[in-house]
Amino acid sequence: MESNVLATVLTSSVVAGVISSLVAYFQFHKNNKLVYITNERKAWRSDIRRIAEEIEAATGYEDIRKPLVELKVRINAYGKNTDDVKKDSHIWKVIERLQKQNDDFDEAKQLLILYLSTLLKMDWERSKEEIKGNTYKIVLYFVTLATEIVYCYIYLVELKISSNLMFIGSIIIMMLPIILPERSGINLDDAIEWVKGKENIFFHKFIKTMCICLLLFIGSILLECLFDSILMKWTEFWLPMVLLFVGFTIRYLYEYRKYLLDIYYIQNISMCRNTEKKCMHYENGIKDEKNI
Repeated sequence: MESNVLATVLTSSVVAGVISSLVAYFQFHKNNKLVYITNERKAWRSDIRRIAEEIEAATGYEDIRKPLVELKVRINAYGKNTDDVKKDSHIWKVIERLQKQNDDFDEAKQLLILYLSTLLKMDWERSKEEIKGNTYKIVLYFVTLATEIVYCYIYLVELKISSNLMFIGSIIIMMLPIILPERSGINLDDAIEWVKGKENIFFHKFIKTMCICLLLFIGSILLECLFDSILMKWTEFWLPMVLLFVGFTIRYLYEYRKYLLDIYYIQNISMCRNTEKKCMHYENGIKDEKNI
């Protein structure tokens, strides 16, 4: 009996060691990629600043043609035929305005510079968040690993439950804080809801996801206990449940910071548009007064 327990503990240690090694391996390669991407983005920001200075110095379409071409190959090409602000659609629209050579050259030029300034700020804040995000992920990996070690000990050593299928299911549920796909981005509808004061949208989605996962985890434990006739022993699993909750909370904080960054970016773009509209309305009013 003791040899079986020892074998179980050793097996759990080997599994935990393999998982830790894989996480460390992928983290190492991800850090190398992050260094490369960081350097590339630094060069990209320098190019955008230079282009913005050339646009500011331009006095007509002939002067601005070259900076616009350089700008086109440095922004998201997918935004040209969409209305997605995160894909630089607003920048493409201003470029098209300048290419039409209308009478609003100066207004469009200043709006483009505002957009580029906001884009640079957004990229800089995103770079800082990615560095902080690594800290969140390291803590998240550690909490998830601790959850699984505690769970394996209680499951295999303390209670000696024999249901392997349910054990694997519970392990997968506990890994959800790190294996759930990251949110791809914020859409305009969510941004509008945020502006209206409904800033708890993201929080509500997080609560729903976490509650479903916790209920699945508790349900799997109850089934395991009933299957092995270990009634009332499910209360032994309070620590893994607390650790699972902590893991989801860390994941929420990591995603929420990115969510706020997207919201603030879209809000700033909206403010730039409103500022331009007010300026154009003011200038049109002055022209009307002169005509009178």
